[in-house]
Amino acid sequence: MFGREEKVSALRLTAVQYVVLFIFLLLAYGLWRLQVMHSGEYALLAEKNRVRNVPILAPRGKILDREGRIIVDNYPSFPRSCCVIPRAICRRTPMPSPRACT
Repeated sequence: MFGREEKVSALRLTAVQYVVLFIFLLLAYGLWRLQVMHSGEYALLAEKNRVRNVPILAPRGKILDREGRIIVDNYPSFPRSCCVIPRAICRRTPMPSPRACT
């Protein structure tokens, strides 16, 4: 290997250079496709992965007076703002309250 005086032919060197250039161009195209063409799709997937609603229940118990009677009990309550119903649904089904769709 060290004793050889043969040189690599110019044709072979040029072919290797073109192969390396082609590989870099292929990698650059793949990166451009990910960053530019499909950026909205990946941004949406990342947003779905980042934002997650996890209900955390408060471990509260009942508050008793000294005689053992319940003063305060723990029960789930839902604010009215969470129960927003679109008008299209309200028109199809009867609602118990006349102000539910106003």
